[in-house]
Amino acid sequence: MPFSSQEIVALVRKNPEFAAIADGAEPGGSIPFLTEADLNPYDQAILERYTTMDGYDSFPDFFAEYGDDLKDFQLKWIVVTTANMSLRRSFLYEVGLFDEQYKGWGMEDTDLSYRLYKAGGDFCFTPHIVNLHQLHPRGSTFAAEKDFRRNSLYFCHKHKSLEAYLFYRWTHQEIEMKTANNMFKLAKSDASLAEELTFLYEKLFFSNVGSFPQ
Repeated sequence: MPFSSQEIVALVRKNPEFAAIADGAEPGGSIPFLTEADLNPYDQAILERYTTMDGYDSFPDFFAEYGDDLKDFQLKWIVVTTANMSLRRSFLYEVGLFDEQYKGWGMEDTDLSYRLYKAGGDFCFTPHIVNLHQLHPRGSTFAAEKDFRRNSLYFCHKHKSLEAYLFYRWTHQEIEMKTANNMFKLAKSDASLAEELTFLYEKLFFSNVGSFPQ
């Protein structure tokens, strides 16, 4: 765990509901913030008590635009951030585990989902499955943004594909996702167009970004 027990307790004490439990804990003792009953993900009262965001992970706009099946969304792998993902172990071993060249925060899960997609995987969103995520301290926003920029650059250098370049531009607010989706849909229908767009994007990317920062 990257954070000490003292840091976890300090975070929990900010929540009035848990403050009395944390204050009454003995040094070195356990602090039972959750009971087995608290872990029932289908109890509406529990969901209302602990939920901090509404159901669609970080991509509510995608599902609003394309529906739960993301039928016309060409870049489905983007939404697969491993927060609550299931797949066959044999398929995972086939494409490989997380790439440990990603350092700090972000992109190792996107890279995995992209490799699953390239290996022929399809993605299905199941809205009734609930995911419980443990609240924990985070580093600075600046550090996370720095990590993400470095990792997204590595992603593009690694894959050198049109999808990777479109993803990079979208994450850096240089293109709308709807535009990126339409471009890739068009490219899929015309191999020569896809080749030309990939060439132009690669040339533009490396002329602006340069070599990958180590």
